[in-house]
Amino acid sequence: MDGEVKVIEEEVKIVEDIFNKYVNKDFSVTKLVDYLNKHYFKKKKWSQSTVSSMLKNERYCGDMLLQKKYSPDVFPYKLVTNKGELAQYYVYDVFPKIIDRELFEKANEKLVNNKLKFNKNQTDGNREYLLTSKIKCEHCGGTFKRRVLRNKEYWSCSNHVTSAKKCEVKMIGTDEIEDAFLKIFYKLKENIHVLEAYKKHIVNFTTNDDDRCELDLVNCELKKVTSSINTLVRYYQKDLISLEDYKKKHNELLVDKSVFEMQKCKLNEKIYQRFEVIQTQIIIECLESVKEITALDEEIFNTLVDSIEVGTLDIQFTLKNDLKLKVERKQF
Repeated sequence: MDGEVKVIEEEVKIVEDIFNKYVNKDFSVTKLVDYLNKHYFKKKKWSQSTVSSMLKNERYCGDMLLQKKYSPDVFPYKLVTNKGELAQYYVYDVFPKIIDRELFEKANEKLVNNKLKFNKNQTDGNREYLLTSKIKCEHCGGTFKRRVLRNKEYWSCSNHVTSAKKCEVKMIGTDEIEDAFLKIFYKLKENIHVLEAYKKHIVNFTTNDDDRCELDLVNCELKKVTSSINTLVRYYQKDLISLEDYKKKHNELLVDKSVFEMQKCKLNEKIYQRFEVIQTQIIIECLESVKEITALDEEIFNTLVDSIEVGTLDIQFTLKNDLKLKVERKQF
């Protein structure tokens, strides 16, 4: 609990590999995910969301952005994303460096440029790529192929196209899949507590007593430092401490808090190492970060959905954490 940051050799190798290939070898995030799953799958199942988050993590170049998240002073005291409610502070050279700051900045510049390029060039062609090989037939297991009829995009089971006797499942419009996905998205968003319960259920079966004890100690330290911050604020409001002393002590406490939060994060990574738990958390974070969507967004779709199964009566979405949700098909 002394706040010392330990650098694990294997993690260093992975981080260096990610930044080097992304910047110097011009790997895309998608290509990086494929590479990591082939070479480092023993540690975790890699996803685009995980890799993107790592590329944005300033701690790898030794720095720290304080108060990315904070604990509200109301129950259940859960960490929430700081969206401007509190000031944020960028502190240089807090941790041992894994990569140079220049490499980190180049990686983030590339991330921003690629996002701008994607938003500018997003067309119906992107949508075709998005659904290709994603849709399977519930009846025969065939893959759905893209078709265009009367300037409208459809997806049809390959066996049904060959012969309606082989498969009775009729084609489905991209617009219907889009509507079904939006229903799934908002249903999940309104029921995030169900995903939290699912994650907790898995964690309860995978966490040992030592891990629970260590996590309790870290939570205790976090509670203490949060209390100290609140006390310091009250002292300053009552003119019991000078502004200079307040700023100095406040920044020290924020650093302590961030270190404990990092330790908690490391423990949670260890506890939440099951693939289903990791993917559930990614889904929850995606749902919490996106307020509203009105179309089939590629990044959100790929974060949430693993595959789609179309039947005669319904459309089934299999999420990245293996949960399955159905939407009734339109009947004509």
